[in-house]
Amino acid sequence: MLTGWLTAGALAAAPQGYYDSLEGLNGVNLKKAVKNVARSHTAITYGSDSWDVFLESDTRVVGGQRVWWDMYSSNNVAAPNSGSHSGLNIEHTVAKSWWGGTNNDAYKDLFHLNPSNSDANSRKSNYPMAEIASVSWDNGVTFIGTPKSGQGGGAKTVYEPADEYKGDFARTVFYMFTMYDDISWTSNCNWMYDTSSALLLKPWAYNMLLEWSKNDPVSQKERDRQEAIYKHQKNRNPFIDYPDLAEYIWGSKNGQPFHLDGRTDPDPDPDPDPDTPEIDFWEPVTIAAQLTADDRYVIVAASSNMAMSYNNSPNTTVKYFSASTAPLKFDYSGKEPVLTEIPADAAVITLTPVSGGWALKASTPTGNEMGYLCSAAAKALTLTPGLNDNGVKASITPGATSTTIAYAYSGSSTPGKLQFNGSNDGNVYNRFTCYTSTQEGVKLYRYVAKSGGDEPGDEPGDEPGDDPGDDPGEDPDAGLGTGLDSSAPETIYGIYDINGRQTTAPVEDLAPGIYIVVSNYGTRKVLR
Repeated sequence: MLTGWLTAGALAAAPQGYYDSLEGLNGVNLKKAVKNVARSHTAITYGSDSWDVFLESDTRVVGGQRVWWDMYSSNNVAAPNSGSHSGLNIEHTVAKSWWGGTNNDAYKDLFHLNPSNSDANSRKSNYPMAEIASVSWDNGVTFIGTPKSGQGGGAKTVYEPADEYKGDFARTVFYMFTMYDDISWTSNCNWMYDTSSALLLKPWAYNMLLEWSKNDPVSQKERDRQEAIYKHQKNRNPFIDYPDLAEYIWGSKNGQPFHLDGRTDPDPDPDPDPDTPEIDFWEPVTIAAQLTADDRYVIVAASSNMAMSYNNSPNTTVKYFSASTAPLKFDYSGKEPVLTEIPADAAVITLTPVSGGWALKASTPTGNEMGYLCSAAAKALTLTPGLNDNGVKASITPGATSTTIAYAYSGSSTPGKLQFNGSNDGNVYNRFTCYTSTQEGVKLYRYVAKSGGDEPGDEPGDEPGDDPGDDPGEDPDAGLGTGLDSSAPETIYGIYDINGRQTTAPVEDLAPGIYIVVSNYGTRKVLR
């Protein structure tokens, strides 16, 4: 027995029952429940009161001196008890201009306020977070530049935090867009969010943030900061206490029930055929050689990452195809983002060569043919059964960031280009149709099947469940607290399961499994 292993007061956590209402939920319902748990809090007056809390939540000792913990620069500014903060600002993780700058609870919420180098604060402006293709400015911690393909939501300039803080910021963004989904988010800064969606975050944004959160797990710094804020604001960031929670709302587990104990339910409909591809990939089309009559494609808004559905409408002012309301799922581990799942109502496109161009046939994902895309006039995209009907032929020109699908109009020198429009036009939002004006471009993704179930980035020969970097035959410690060589008594700061969830259960009550132990002896993996 390992009773007495935990020192009194070593762990801080949520009150008993704090998260009970989340049990068994997923998706939008889970998001609503998370909001109900944490939205009620004590608002701290913005300004000097914020700095008073920062003295507890955002300082560290460097070279024997207490300094502000600035996640936007590497500068070490002294943090005396008086709260002096020369050259530092209070920075909002989610820019206040995104909701019009109102001094509401979101404006004052400590979970997304941080001490920030004033120059970095000014440089990052109100740009969205994204991964950068070309850097225009950096200080080694904050990076400004143009976004990678598929990211940025249409913003020409974005900012990227240092890798060591990406998870911190991702969990903060999840918190803010859950707690404050009902405030007046503006339409002129909506690079990362879509107010017409119950998930609020756009697919490109939440896919990137989920990846950041996974690659940069919750640190002791983040846990300590949470406890300091909880002391004053009287609420918690659930995405810190349960790092995999976001996966059940926006990610790969959004169809599975969330369990507080970390267990997962068995697959109710297992695939009986082991030869069936376990993962589907849709690669971005960037060159003409990827256009063939044998492949299947989907059409996606280049920045908004919304798929064109097979549902078309002869609206009085515009004939269009609606955008799917279900999210796309991407893998961002490679050079280009790859689609791993399309919505059930996505239009699957096959190409038929016609004289001087292509005819695009739309089908459901299950193979039911709907007809050919047809555009004979601006603001018109419909379906027609005839391959040779007027308006069927299109030219397709792939590019690095978007693909031009153009229809020539009789008597007009300006072609109509299939584009995406997310604004209101005759009570219509989020539609795909042809415009002679400039709207948001589209991208084609081509279907590629990957059999076997290897995840992107797996090395040949990796066994399922291998931890990256594990030596063959490496085992965790045989038991909690074993294998240590120290004359000092051990003080346990935290015990975490393999999902990163902190547990406060007595050791004798822990279920068998692998745990991460953080103590004054260091961090180690142990087997219960």
